[in-house]
Amino acid sequence: MHRYESHTVAIHVYDYSASFKLDEVEYLLQPGDLTISPAGSETRYHVEAPGHHWCMHLLPEPVAGEQVIRLPTILRLGPQEAYVRERCARIALLFDRARDDDHPALVAAGAAVQELLCWLAACTSEPRSVVVSRSDQAVEHAARLLREDLGREWTVPGLALAVGLSRNYLVACFHHRFSMTIAHYRLVQRIQQARILLGGSDVPVGEVARRVGIPDPHHFNKLFRKQVGIAPSACRAPRVGA
Repeated sequence: MHRYESHTVAIHVYDYSASFKLDEVEYLLQPGDLTISPAGSETRYHVEAPGHHWCMHLLPEPVAGEQVIRLPTILRLGPQEAYVRERCARIALLFDRARDDDHPALVAAGAAVQELLCWLAACTSEPRSVVVSRSDQAVEHAARLLREDLGREWTVPGLALAVGLSRNYLVACFHHRFSMTIAHYRLVQRIQQARILLGGSDVPVGEVARRVGIPDPHHFNKLFRKQVGIAPSACRAPRVGA
């Protein structure tokens, strides 16, 4: 059992099953669930097997009057999981790019956080029995295929065939859902996985590039700098005692 107390608002999106206890209320988490823990609360986790999750911590600010929006404690994202993961990746990239308080990327990151919070609030007020269309399911399937096999060079026709949509319809639906092309979505996922490997392991940069599907180290370095704003080596966690 892991216990945490934080002065920040914590948002998590999970890849694993676990029990989650917020103050005195316990929830059973499934892969694809999202939780929001208020600042000052105590959370406890019991995890059967190791896994990954997206984690975002936000500093609360005092608000005059009543709370503006109501956010869920737990939300089963279902087919919207890919959208939330892409938003989290986008926010992380924008904050990585922000070097100074007045950097435009910092403003953009704050706006992206507000957009995500408003979307989550809207999900709370909407009935969860909304029917998901076949095209929504197919787009979610396509996004999962791209995330789960980053080294595979999916072609758009091949991806469309795998999810059962026409090429043009998949392209249109995918862009409508994620506000980006399939190629750019795959690049975002590759760079985010590279950041995880660089920050949490001693795997050489060239091997990291190969694992995420960009085997040319020079091309990987160029893409990484463009997306994150720093060199891949700068993402390495400092060595203890170094």
